[in-house]
Amino acid sequence: MAQADGVVSNGTGAAVRSDINGQLAALFTSHSGATEPATTYAYQPWADTSANVYKLRNGANSAWIELFELDGEFGSKTFNGNITLNAQGDLRFADSDSSNWVAFQAPATIASNVTWTLPSADGSSGQALSTNGSGTLSWATVLTASGGTVTGNLEIGTTGSLTFEGSTADGNETTLAVTDPTTDRTITLPDATGTVPLLSLAQSFSAAQRGTISTLTSASTVTPDFALANNFSITLGHTVTLANPTNLTAGQSGVIFITQDASTARTMSFGSYWDFSGGTAPAVTSTLSAVDCLVYAVRSTTSIHAQLLTNLS
Repeated sequence: MAQADGVVSNGTGAAVRSDINGQLAALFTSHSGATEPATTYAYQPWADTSANVYKLRNGANSAWIELFELDGEFGSKTFNGNITLNAQGDLRFADSDSSNWVAFQAPATIASNVTWTLPSADGSSGQALSTNGSGTLSWATVLTASGGTVTGNLEIGTTGSLTFEGSTADGNETTLAVTDPTTDRTITLPDATGTVPLLSLAQSFSAAQRGTISTLTSASTVTPDFALANNFSITLGHTVTLANPTNLTAGQSGVIFITQDASTARTMSFGSYWDFSGGTAPAVTSTLSAVDCLVYAVRSTTSIHAQLLTNLS
């Protein structure tokens, strides 16, 4: 170990030779010593034997820059720029006695540079890192073979479906499929326990089923839309023609409650699709505020079988 001031002093031949040897020794040993050299220069090396760190004087000759430990290891270091590991070099993390390690490694071929930005805080227990497809990572809840809880929206891609395996692991599953929506749709499940009925199966309902009564607005011509409801109501305010409904589907049935005007008796006629017993359309009750009930069943897209129940009170 040697340190020197970097200046060869004048003197006798032997003194100058000794001073030169001292300066060279300081250079060859990187000014090693437990304390910093008394005289320093910009970019001067110093092997700090007290801290076991190899240092370099900064360009302003005002402070030391720590480079690495004297045994060649980096120890705890802060890097201000990028670190590149070439040719699939590993980023390794050793265990407590450094006998084994885990590592990250780049793929053999990369088409273009990719940067992933880590989230700014830790996630919840069981969450995993998820990408937004643009390099930003965030914590997301994942479903595993043993189950899991999703706290946000669960989105299944355009070609995906939701498949349920039965109690027997075999080739038979139940799959929920979605018709391509033309706008955002929401299906709300009831707050109850029960069985979901299917259109293709006969149903035995264990509770009452009710149809909303849709109000028809009185006018000289009223055209019900049978896609809106099964049951309707109308209060006569005109001489009304109940025209052929739109969206007729064979098998639909229901009622239309007809309330007579409270001040002037009105009449009602019917479109050609309305078929009555004997082929004669009935007359609504003329008593003011009287209520009639038109019971109907759709036979075809051009025929509605109907019966008028009059003056109900």
